[in-house]
Amino acid sequence: MKKLTFLIFLLNAVVVFAQGEANNWFFGENAGINFSNGTTNIVTGSIITNEGCASFSDKNGKLLFYTDGTQVRTWDHSIMKNGDNLLGNPSSTQSAIIVPYPGIANKDKYFIFTVGAYFDKKTPGFNYYMVDMATNGGLGSVVLGPINLSNGKDSDWTEKVTSVKGADCNTFWVISLVNNNYYSYKVDDIVGLNPVPVISTVNYNTTDFRGYLKVSPDGKKLASATFTQGTNRETGENILGDGKLHLYSFNDATGKVSNDGIELISDVTIDGAPYGVEFSPQSTKIYCATFNGTDNKLFQFDLDNSNFKTLIKSQVGYRGALQLAPNGKIYATVPENYYIGTNYLDAINAPDEIGLNCNYQQKALNLGSGVAMQGLPPFIASLLLPIKITSVERNNEIITNKTLKLCVGSNYTFNAENLPGNPQYSWTKNNVEIDTTASYTFQNIQLSDAGTYKLEVNLLDSCGFPIIYKGNFKIETYIPPSTFNTIVYDQCDIDEDPTDGISTFNLSTKLAELTNNDPTTEVLFYKNQLDLDNNLAITDISAYRTSNTQLLVKVTNKLSDCYTFGAMDLNVYPTSLDFYENSYTCENDLANSNDLSSFGNGEGTFNFETKRQTIEAIFNDPTIAVDFYENSTDTQLQTNPITGIKEYPSMAIFVKISDKITKNCISVGKFDLVINPIPLPKGKDEATILCINNPRDTPQQFTKQLNGATGITNDTYQWYFNNKIIAGATTENYDANAEGIYKVEVTHNYENNINDLNDDTYCIGFNTFEVIESNPALIRQKDISITDDSNNNTITINNINQNLGVGDYEFMLTDTNGFIEFSYQDEPHFENVKAGIHTIFIRDKRNCGISQIDVSVLGFPKYFTPNNDGFNDTWTIEGMNSNFYGNSKVYIFDRFGKLLLQIQPDGAGWNGLFNGQSVPATDYWFTAEMIDNEGNIRNRKGHFSLIR
Repeated sequence: MKKLTFLIFLLNAVVVFAQGEANNWFFGENAGINFSNGTTNIVTGSIITNEGCASFSDKNGKLLFYTDGTQVRTWDHSIMKNGDNLLGNPSSTQSAIIVPYPGIANKDKYFIFTVGAYFDKKTPGFNYYMVDMATNGGLGSVVLGPINLSNGKDSDWTEKVTSVKGADCNTFWVISLVNNNYYSYKVDDIVGLNPVPVISTVNYNTTDFRGYLKVSPDGKKLASATFTQGTNRETGENILGDGKLHLYSFNDATGKVSNDGIELISDVTIDGAPYGVEFSPQSTKIYCATFNGTDNKLFQFDLDNSNFKTLIKSQVGYRGALQLAPNGKIYATVPENYYIGTNYLDAINAPDEIGLNCNYQQKALNLGSGVAMQGLPPFIASLLLPIKITSVERNNEIITNKTLKLCVGSNYTFNAENLPGNPQYSWTKNNVEIDTTASYTFQNIQLSDAGTYKLEVNLLDSCGFPIIYKGNFKIETYIPPSTFNTIVYDQCDIDEDPTDGISTFNLSTKLAELTNNDPTTEVLFYKNQLDLDNNLAITDISAYRTSNTQLLVKVTNKLSDCYTFGAMDLNVYPTSLDFYENSYTCENDLANSNDLSSFGNGEGTFNFETKRQTIEAIFNDPTIAVDFYENSTDTQLQTNPITGIKEYPSMAIFVKISDKITKNCISVGKFDLVINPIPLPKGKDEATILCINNPRDTPQQFTKQLNGATGITNDTYQWYFNNKIIAGATTENYDANAEGIYKVEVTHNYENNINDLNDDTYCIGFNTFEVIESNPALIRQKDISITDDSNNNTITINNINQNLGVGDYEFMLTDTNGFIEFSYQDEPHFENVKAGIHTIFIRDKRNCGISQIDVSVLGFPKYFTPNNDGFNDTWTIEGMNSNFYGNSKVYIFDRFGKLLLQIQPDGAGWNGLFNGQSVPATDYWFTAEMIDNEGNIRNRKGHFSLIR
């Protein structure tokens, strides 16, 4: 009777991976996934949790209940009877895990194990509850708990809990951590939960309660993440702490954790603080998600290769969980921060593959309106252990949950792992049974063999009870590359020794022929069979130097493992060069519309397509290809061909004549590119000055000769004035008679090949002359402004509107004796000028002449000293003479108003005598009526002193 009980339990509860207990996930903010029927369906849940959660389904994948550690929601999403105020916490890393009660007698009962949050001391410790789904009309109810398992260490308990099937029949282990002690509680069909734990002490004493704890699906390893990152609430400083990721051995028979911990992550400054942890389905890889304050990083550790670490992904994001799913993928949540989640889950699509081959995919699963936060529901690890399916042709590689890319026409055999008892096998393709043996063999695979293959094995396990294992894999089929006969590659030997039988081959030119231009195909070349056997392919296929030989060729479809073998014969032929007609062109003129003269760059523009057509016409054979190259190396390797319109200096160009299809060399030739220089007429960098009369003659009579000669006979000329052609101006010289820009354009005729009347080139160059008109100044009294009889006498010449002329003028001032008072200056203005007669000189800077004019600056002396010492012996008005004020009248009076003298404009002035007698030293008065030559009258009265 006892044996029957065991049998029924195992049939209903033990082998849960094949039966769907992990098919329903509820997590985050109302997020949910259903994995039934091999599909991924988005559903809506009713819990809101930042981190921990758990769910459980029956053997057929029908949801039973789920929890965030504080509330239990039944399958209709309502709160289960008595399912409130549990001692877990939505902000506890794992918060809860659900384990079935083994045995037929308790088949409707389940344990919920909870762990509290480290910051919430109201719900500390490790507790369990019991749910009976047979109550409350099938909705279930919480019938027991909380029962404290913390052994008096409630306040020190971590947020970690995990579970795995035990080695013994009808047993599970539930494992949690406090300080440096792992507590393993056994659940079996005899006593249910054994309250006496197996305690394993390890060296590492956890420094933080946070982070995931996971056991491997095969029950042999335990991984523990200690998460220590935080933020100083006052300063905002990022604090990483000293988080670790440890790997221990676990004994699924005794529940013992070995003290053999390996630190897989120890430097959080580099890797970040470990949080999420998960094993691959075959228990060969560990994945860990870390957080460093800004970035979420995912690492893989290869347990079959000295725990080799690979950074799989680094992205901006917060800490998050990793969880293996029934479809063999590991899902990851990467929220934005503690409070803001994401509508997507990332996925590790092939978690048993090494390194980046695990195929990490961001935003792999859209959760719709659901939001993933930091947690995903953990399950009994062994629920997710698939059967191992291996491939004979792949050296017995485990292919479970993988996609195989197979070749049409190949043979493959797949084997189920060796299992005890009398297993019954069922192989299906796309859910249709195709075989019932332990192995399934494909003979001559076809495209139609692509699909999803599943294996289901029914057997009596080591406990003597029925169990079901399941595994699946996908097959993609590909047509292998086409087979080919031996390909011939003929090469012309045109190197430094064209008779040594050695040449350089560019094998890449054969790729199109070998692959039919299929970009998904790869070609490898091998020197011999030994290199092929050892996969020693030729590395530099673009410059392979050899004599006559045969290479082995492997053509592979890069999307699969499909390949074809063949051979290639390399033949070297001594070659002499053929010579083709040279190509001629004019040197490129780089001048633009703003430049004053032509200037070449030593290069010319050639149309190689026209040249190609000319040479093709010589052969008149549609199967040949004509290609141009800059040198013999490129010609041999058929690299860097010249096409279209290109610019080159004078140089030799190689011509390769080859077969259009095979690229085999037929012949090699050369021709020269010849650059004919552009003619360079004379010109002037500085302007040419044309001196004209002032005022300007009409018509203008003066000219300046411009010389644009090139010095080459038979060059032809054309002159332009201000960009307009000058009719009849076709000689090398031109007499310019007006200001402006003159351009001379010269054409030179190059005959090139004298035997070809059609290859002449006409090259054009130009130069320019700038002609500027200038003239001597035309100065008049009206253009001069004088301020006199002042403390600062000034003279100003007005040339604002070119009153003086079109020249560029400078100005000088001399006194009546010709002494220079102001040297030539640009400013037409003089200050502090002495009273008197002055001469203004105006000089054209362009050497078109000097003009001058006399001016008068009046001054009235304050005194005179008639003592015959030669200084101030007379009194007269300075700057007045008959040339300026010929009709002036000046009278001198004594203080009583007596007229003493009338001074003439050209007179010597008053010498202090009246009627031959010296007058007393005192003040005397004057009146002056000054009339200039144009009749302008200026009156002035004043007095002065006679000093003896």
